[in-house]
Amino acid sequence: MPSLGPSNRSWKRRVAALASIAALALLLGAPSFAQAGPRDRDRDGLSNRYEVGHSKTNPTRRDTDRDHLGDGFEVRRSHTNPLKRDTDADGLTDAYEWRHSKTSPLRTDTDSDGTADGVELMLRQDPLANERGKKKLLPDRISPQTAITAGPSGTVTNRDAGFSFTSSEAGSSFQCKLDAAAWGSCASPRGYSGMADGLHNFSVRATDPAGNVDPTPDTRAWTVAVPPPPVPPVPPVVDTTPPETAITSGPSGTVANGNASFSFSSSEIGSSFQCRLDAAAWSNCSSPLGYSGLAGGTHTFSVRATDVATNTDPSPATASWTVATTAGPTASFSWSPQNPQNPPVQVTFTSTGNCPATPCTYDWRHGPPGDEPIGTGTTASWTFQSTGTKTVVLKVTDSAGRVAEATNNITVGSAPAPKRCANGADDDGDGKVDLADPGCTDAADDDETDVVTPPPPPPPTGGWPNASNTGVPAGTALTPSGGMTINTAGTVIDARDISGPVVVNAPNVTIKRSRIRTSSFQAVASNSFGLVIEDSEIDGQSAVHNAVSSSSFTVRRSNIHHSENGFSVSGNVTVTDSYIHDLTTTGGAHTDGAQFNEGASDVVFRHNTIIPSPGGGGTSCIIMWDEGGAQNTRVWIEDNRLIGTGAAWALYSPRQTASQIYINRNRFMSGVYGVTNGVQVGTTVTEFNGNVYDNTGSPVSPND
Repeated sequence: MPSLGPSNRSWKRRVAALASIAALALLLGAPSFAQAGPRDRDRDGLSNRYEVGHSKTNPTRRDTDRDHLGDGFEVRRSHTNPLKRDTDADGLTDAYEWRHSKTSPLRTDTDSDGTADGVELMLRQDPLANERGKKKLLPDRISPQTAITAGPSGTVTNRDAGFSFTSSEAGSSFQCKLDAAAWGSCASPRGYSGMADGLHNFSVRATDPAGNVDPTPDTRAWTVAVPPPPVPPVPPVVDTTPPETAITSGPSGTVANGNASFSFSSSEIGSSFQCRLDAAAWSNCSSPLGYSGLAGGTHTFSVRATDVATNTDPSPATASWTVATTAGPTASFSWSPQNPQNPPVQVTFTSTGNCPATPCTYDWRHGPPGDEPIGTGTTASWTFQSTGTKTVVLKVTDSAGRVAEATNNITVGSAPAPKRCANGADDDGDGKVDLADPGCTDAADDDETDVVTPPPPPPPTGGWPNASNTGVPAGTALTPSGGMTINTAGTVIDARDISGPVVVNAPNVTIKRSRIRTSSFQAVASNSFGLVIEDSEIDGQSAVHNAVSSSSFTVRRSNIHHSENGFSVSGNVTVTDSYIHDLTTTGGAHTDGAQFNEGASDVVFRHNTIIPSPGGGGTSCIIMWDEGGAQNTRVWIEDNRLIGTGAAWALYSPRQTASQIYINRNRFMSGVYGVTNGVQVGTTVTEFNGNVYDNTGSPVSPND
């Protein structure tokens, strides 16, 4: 690019300003793309495989070089470099040249007059006219750049503040504002006095002589914290309070060997300890303390602390456990159906071995040659996608850490499978088989499912869920914690402030009265069953893909916000009395309060408030599976407040024939295209009754 001599810095600032204007224009006019499938994770029009193997773009970011042209658009339409914001290095982004200046993003000098396109625009010349020395001057449309050069920041103890600021263009005037006050004319320096304690924000913007206003005012945030007067000294207090002793680790329940190790602590630093086992005398000890060769039977370990003031804990901490010399586990399993046919076919595996030293853990895997996890628990299911011999491995580990394994080969054939009412199996799990099941009419019937009566509506809860009656109860003291992986069944997480993702790999885990803040892909991942989340808040920090995913969980009275989707639903999910709102549309995300996956069943959404994207850019409050394959069934969406304002629809229902879908007594606000995408009662849904508009109370029809 040719040098501009003394004005080179000014040229760079003007080009940067042009790039900012181009980026803002593209952001306001960025096209919306249809929701992508799993092969195009970032919805940019390029498959994940193509991005990794060919274009070298990021398959998780729709616009890798952040030039406001999607990767697919740059590869297939503009033929620009998706890894560079400015392919031809002319000082203008590819997006600005393609959509605004109409210059070539592949040529530094579109009109071949010896001056780069970015320089011509900076000089207010026409970059498309090759008339050397006869360029037409364009009006000045470049906004000035405002910069705060001096002023307070961070936390200060002074209630007065002064700011100095400049503009990138000489002769500019300025407007300033403090906190939420209106803009007003000002000059540098600008001073304030008598500021209250707390966070403050100062903003300033420049207007150049051509009337162009800086669209991105410079801001400065700082906190005023004037310390209170010193507290007079308190006379010393004689310590007469005994310490509290706690056992922090050690055996419990029934164990298979005579060794034991205990760790313990005191509520007061510097304490000493005395321990005893069973009826033995007290003796001095320290943590950790170990025992070996213990006889079979029940044992009790006791420990008490004495603080530096010689106060002894009057209620020692105790732990009891039983030593049992039992046999190790055995591993074996059966499967149903015994002769699976016509993939995709689901096979259920059941452990038939023994576990003398309970509890045992069960790890089911598919392989070798692969090593894919199937599930945990005494039963697990796997859907085989092809015919042939399949290897399934069960690993059983008892409470003493002893392991047993069993391996079986299952042959998946291609013979015609009998109808579900003539296959000798209990397909709907009600304990009745084939024609003995009330869901079967004859041997040709392929649906053994009984007619399901929807569960009754819940009792009133005193108003719609909102920020005041969901989330962490007021007054709850939270303990800071990092992200966590939970592998112990029955774990209860209470009153925690969690910074990071939560991965649940064990059954019957409860998370309550807690706040989870994370920017990971999933905020809470449910990989087992029986997970309960109640009276909690999940903040996706405008980066999380799903707040909770994906099956066998219950959510009650929780406040969920700033994730792309509230829930990813794969089945056995209940969400009640919760507030799902202000979800993120960053990067063109297609936001939904809840996304139902293929084949998801046994799903209840009742008495929730869902407002996914009041500012626009969302898809729906709830989007059900609307493509081919297994459809959603046994679904109740009832007594909710579904506010579609800013989204495409309030409810995105199935487009294929589906059964046992109940949509009743909801209050709707229409999306951009309507309340629903076209409900067909009796075909795509079973019931659509008692639904009304939230603002008028008038009835909502299935096709509104």
